[in-house]
Amino acid sequence: MPQLVGATILGARDSEELDRTKQVFEHLGIPFRTENMFKLMAGSVPGWNLPLGPDSSGRVLALPTNSMLEAMKRIIQLAGTKRRRRDAGRT
Repeated sequence: MPQLVGATILGARDSEELDRTKQVFEHLGIPFRTENMFKLMAGSVPGWNLPLGPDSSGRVLALPTNSMLEAMKRIIQLAGTKRRRRDAGRT
């Protein structure tokens, strides 16, 4: 289920498409509140040992990537876009 939710969120082009997706999930009986989605996706994120600094050669290692983390970041991006459009309409 986390992979399905993550792929759906990553595929959303804008906040309106994400809202329509939420409605489909809720129609299927799956509550699609943001906090539920974060918990669901976070449960599938592996625990990493992140480097605290450069390695012995001075090279800075890249942080690992994960589609669930990308999906969580996408929720935040889309929410920000929706809020900016809503706030712009008030002026």
